[in-house]
Amino acid sequence: MILYQDEKHALIGVFGSSNRKTGNMIQTWIMNKESLEGGFCEDCTSLDLCYVFQGKNSIQKKLARGGYEEIAIDLSKKRVRVGTYGDPSVFPLQVWKDLNIKKHTGYTHNWRSPHVQEYKKFLMASAETLESYHLAKQLGWRVFYNLLDVYAGLVSIEQVESEINAIECPNSTHELTCYDCLLCDGSKRAKDIFIYPHGGKLSKKNALATIQKSKEQDQALIQALLLDQGSFETHV
Repeated sequence: MILYQDEKHALIGVFGSSNRKTGNMIQTWIMNKESLEGGFCEDCTSLDLCYVFQGKNSIQKKLARGGYEEIAIDLSKKRVRVGTYGDPSVFPLQVWKDLNIKKHTGYTHNWRSPHVQEYKKFLMASAETLESYHLAKQLGWRVFYNLLDVYAGLVSIEQVESEINAIECPNSTHELTCYDCLLCDGSKRAKDIFIYPHGGKLSKKNALATIQKSKEQDQALIQALLLDQGSFETHV
């Protein structure tokens, strides 16, 4: 079903998930109605590593033929994976608030953008390097840190653990599903989360390409902030 749509994007809710990691959460697909790709995906630092492909073709085909009906629904008693595919920040935060979501997980790769800062109490910032982790923290985000720089051999796990205040994803350590855990909610007063990289596209080549994109976006953010206020004040 379509939970919301505007001129460019459709927010599709899929019920009855069999995903072993997330559990039976409502999966939300944020689709560009013209390209049929995920919203913001073209600018995502992790595009080369994205492993969201199961179900993608069927979602695209059904959307293209107009197979989804727009339905108003109260999600207050449901558990929602915000942004299964596509970045939640393509919609105003009020769109998500109007869906009355009370229990959810969600991430944004677009956390460096000024207009996305209002999402800090809703989403986690998704970071791939220790440098990005520290930048996101300076902006006031809780962070989900995919240890790509550790995987690529650029930093050690010992260095990471000495510099961050985080726990390893409970699915990795205790096989706890996201449905039961719900720590990846920006509003939670909890430690950050880290996870070791995984997925079918994982390779050192793709990891290094992703790290390079992250560095470029980090440098662009730092330069913009220095030109603006000389600090992070306008973003925090």
